[in-house]
Amino acid sequence: MSKPFELCPARLELVAAPDALEIQAAEGEGKPPTFAGVVYTGGPMQLNGFYRPVIVDLAGMKAGQENPVYKQHDPNQIVGHTTAVPITPQRITVEGVVSGTGAAAQEVVANARNKFPWKLSLGASVDRLVRVDDGESVQVNGRTFRGPVLIARKTTLGEVSFVPRGADAKTKVKVAATIAAEPLFLKGNAPMTFEQWLKAKGFDSNLLTESGLATLRASYDDEQRADAGAKPADDATGAKPIQAAAVETADEIKAAAATGLDEFRKEAAAETRRIGAIQAAAKDFPEICAEAIEAGWSKEQTEREVTRERELQDLRASRASIGPAIHIEGAGDGASALVLECAARMNTSEDRELVEKDYDEKILAAAHKHFRRLGFKDLIRACCDMEHVAAPRPGATETDYIRAAFSTTSLSGILGDSANKSMLAAYRAVPSTAKKIARKLSANDFKTHTGYRLTGDPKLLEVDGKGELKYGNLDEESFTYSVATYGKIFGITREMIVNDDLNAFSEIPRLLGKGAALTLEDLFWTLVLANTGSFFASGNNNTLTNSLSSAGLAAAVALFRNQTDADGHPVLLTPTTLVVPPALEETADELYTSTNIVLGTSTKAKVGSANTHKAKYKPEVSPYISNSSYTGYSTTRWYLFPEKDESPFGIAYLNGAENPIVEEADQPAEFLGKAWRGYTDLGVCQVDSRCGVMSDGDDS
Repeated sequence: MSKPFELCPARLELVAAPDALEIQAAEGEGKPPTFAGVVYTGGPMQLNGFYRPVIVDLAGMKAGQENPVYKQHDPNQIVGHTTAVPITPQRITVEGVVSGTGAAAQEVVANARNKFPWKLSLGASVDRLVRVDDGESVQVNGRTFRGPVLIARKTTLGEVSFVPRGADAKTKVKVAATIAAEPLFLKGNAPMTFEQWLKAKGFDSNLLTESGLATLRASYDDEQRADAGAKPADDATGAKPIQAAAVETADEIKAAAATGLDEFRKEAAAETRRIGAIQAAAKDFPEICAEAIEAGWSKEQTEREVTRERELQDLRASRASIGPAIHIEGAGDGASALVLECAARMNTSEDRELVEKDYDEKILAAAHKHFRRLGFKDLIRACCDMEHVAAPRPGATETDYIRAAFSTTSLSGILGDSANKSMLAAYRAVPSTAKKIARKLSANDFKTHTGYRLTGDPKLLEVDGKGELKYGNLDEESFTYSVATYGKIFGITREMIVNDDLNAFSEIPRLLGKGAALTLEDLFWTLVLANTGSFFASGNNNTLTNSLSSAGLAAAVALFRNQTDADGHPVLLTPTTLVVPPALEETADELYTSTNIVLGTSTKAKVGSANTHKAKYKPEVSPYISNSSYTGYSTTRWYLFPEKDESPFGIAYLNGAENPIVEEADQPAEFLGKAWRGYTDLGVCQVDSRCGVMSDGDDS
C-alpha cells in the first residue's frame, strides 16, 4: 500500500518527454515567436532529490493556462508565458509565446535557430507524495506500475522553463525555429489531424503503445511535409527555417514508416486478440476485465486474478468458520485490528499481565473468544479476510503466505504495534537504578550540548534609607552532554513462516526492549565507576573511606550537608538515596528499616541505641558497582545522592523521549516480507560533584 513519505523535496521538475518542441514565429509581422511541446507522458522519472523514480498523477495536477516561462527556472531570466497547458490522462502539453524582450528570450530563440536542442521543464510544487514499495503495484495515469516508486498525487504547476538538458539521457527533443511568415507545415488547406489520420489508416490510438504512437506520428508528419511541398517556404527576408540535428530526415522517416506500419498492424491485431481473450476469461467479473485491459495483463494473469476472486467469494461465504471479522460495539473502526494485535501477543510467551494492561476488557474478551490459538499463518489468513483479500488455502507454501500477508495493510500495522508494545513492556520491566538516581536532560539533536548551573550569593541585601536596592552578581558553571543512537533491525524470516511461530517474532522486540534498558544501565555505570576527571575526589570534598555502618553513614551525611558552592556557601541539598552493591544490600536495608542499632555479630549481640537513620536514605542496589567487567568496580563502595532532580549525574534523551521506538524499516536482504527497527537515543553525563558523596568502604 502507498504510504505517506515526508523526506523528499517539496518541488519537482518535469523535463521534456520524447515529443517535438517547436519554436516558430506567429503569423503577422512583428508578432512574437510561439512554442509548443509535450513535457510529460505519465511514466516514471529519475529526479534530483528523490530517492526513487517519481510518477506524477496527472489527474491530481493543478495548472492555470497562463504561467510565467523562464530560462533554467530563474525568474530573473524571463522568456515569455504560456497560453495553454492542456493536461490529459496521459500527458502534459504546453503552448506559449516568447513574450520576453530581454537577453534570455533572445538567447532561446537564437540558439534554437542554430539547432540547439532546448527542452521544456515544468516547475511544480508537491502537495502530496506517497510511496509504493517493492512488490506493490499502483494504477496511475491509466497504467499499472510496480514499486518501488513515488507517486506525486497532488501537484501545482508554478512555472515553465527552457532548459539545456533533461533528466533522462535517452530523451530526444525536436526543436525547430523559424521566422517564416507561416507556421511550419501548415501551408495550404488545414491538414488532417493525427487522430483522423490514424483512424483512416485503420489504427485505434487506445490500443497502441507510446513507442508505436511516436513512430506513427513520424509517418504522419512526413505525409504532412509532402503535402506542404516537402519543405517550408522561405520568408520574404530570405531566412530559412532551421531544424535541430535531432530531427530525422524525410527519407529516414519514410524508411521507418515503411517498416513500421506492418509491425504496428500486427501489434494491433495481437492487442485485439488479447482483449478478446481477457473478455472471455473475465466475463463474470467486469471490474477485473476493465483493469486487465487497461493495465495490459495477459490472458494467464487475468485467469489467475479471476481464480483469486472466486476463492475470495468462497472465503467470504465461509467467514463464520474462520472468525476474524470481529465487530465490537463502541470500539471504533480499528477494533478488529486491535483484537488481532491483542491475540497475537496473548499467543506468545509474553507476560499475560503486561499484555492485559494495554487493552480494555472488550478487546481482551474478543481476542480470547475468537483466537485462543493463533499462529503466524492464522494471523495472515485473519488479516486477509478482514480486508477481503484472498487468503492462502490449506497446504499453501510459505511464499504464498508471504505474498498474501503483505497484500494487506493491516498485518504490518498489527505486527509493528505489537512489537512496539512488547518492546516497551520489556523495557519498563527491567529495574533501572540509573533512572531512579539520575536527573533527566533533553537534547534536540546529536550535537554536544552545554548545560548551565547558576552560582553566586543569592542572599538578599538590606535596603538603605533611600530605598535603593543593590545589584547582586550571579555566575554560571557549565557541563556538556550529547546523545547517540543504539538499536537493531528485526523482521519476519522465512523460518518464522515455515514454523508458524508467532513467539519467535514477538521474542525479538522483547529482547530489544530489555537491551535498551541494559544499554542505559551500562552507559550510566560505566561513567560513574570510571570517575572521569576525578569527579569523586578529596579535592572536591565528596569522598571518604568509611565502611557502610551507622557511623559511616553519619559521616557521609555530614560530609554531604557540609558541601558548599563556588562562593563557599552551603548548597543546602538533602541526601535521600543510598546506592550500594549487592554485598551491602542487607546492611543498607537494616539502616533504612531497623528501629535500633544491633551491636556485635554473635548470637549474644545486644540491641544498642535507636537507629537515627531509619526511613531516611532509601536503598537502591546496583550489581554494576561490584561487576568486575567495569573499570573502578568495588564490592565495598557505596554512594549517597539527593533527589534525582538534583543528582550529580544526568541522562539525556533526544527531544526528551525516554522510551525506545519501533518503526518500519527498509527490508534487508536476509528478510522476507517486512522489517522493523528498534532503537533508543540517549547519553549520560557528569553534572555537579557537589551533589553526591562516595565512600570506598575501606576504613581498615
